[in-house]
Amino acid sequence: MRLKKLSELIHKSADHPNLRSCRVTVHFCLAAEQKDGSSVPVPKSDFSVTREASLDGGSDYYLNPKDYEDPTDKKAKANALGKKAKLDEGVW
Repeated sequence: MRLKKLSELIHKSADHPNLRSCRVTVHFCLAAEQKDGSSVPVPKSDFSVTREASLDGGSDYYLNPKDYEDPTDKKAKANALGKKAKLDEGVW
């Protein structure tokens, strides 16, 4: 989904008129292709990327729940994991 401003994604309604942010989390894992063409998850390869947008136009990236307290460069870490999983950076 492409919007001019991420803040346009923040829900507004009579019941929730003052929300200040929105968040989406995408869960990933690597998959190993089997000889029969099926695939199975690679053990311990799962990770999640969360992007949170705020009314002021800013956004933050988080990797797995532990990073909600981690002040390091989350977008760079998300991109590094995405490259490792062979995901296009434009996905997020």
